[in-house]
Amino acid sequence: VFRAVDADAFCASGDTVVEDLNINGELASGGAFDLSCITEVTGRLEIESTNASSINLSGLTQVGDEVEIHDNIDLQSIDLSSLTSIDGTLTIQSNNELTTVDLSSVDTIDGDVRISSNPEFEALDMASLVEINGEAYISTNHKLETFDVSSLEEVNGTFEFQHNEGI
Repeated sequence: VFRAVDADAFCASGDTVVEDLNINGELASGGAFDLSCITEVTGRLEIESTNASSINLSGLTQVGDEVEIHDNIDLQSIDLSSLTSIDGTLTIQSNNELTTVDLSSVDTIDGDVRISSNPEFEALDMASLVEINGEAYISTNHKLETFDVSSLEEVNGTFEFQHNEGI
């Protein structure tokens, strides 16, 4: 995927399952990026160094490997509201303007959860999350005000929550 118009063309092609999805660099120049047509990533999802303001992956239900969202300069929000499972580590790290990520339907993460160094991060909705099959580190998200893990029953490792001054 190179530009918003490429995303539109991809979605118009009818493809809904991809092996790996990497959104990076100047690919989503400055605006909203809509890939809501994608229902499954059988491999890895990475959103890195993009200057898109928002990314819509609201149709995505499953990721077969890790999810990495890191080093994004202008990205403010990501809609992953239909995602139910991540079969690897979830990393959300070093995103300058990111304020919200909607992961409200995720029930299981089969790896670690690493959410750190997001200076504008205000809200993370993981209300359906029941189990983390790894460790959880939520650190240095200075403006974090809402962190909903109200259904969480089990973490198979350390759970560390520190330096999140907003809560």
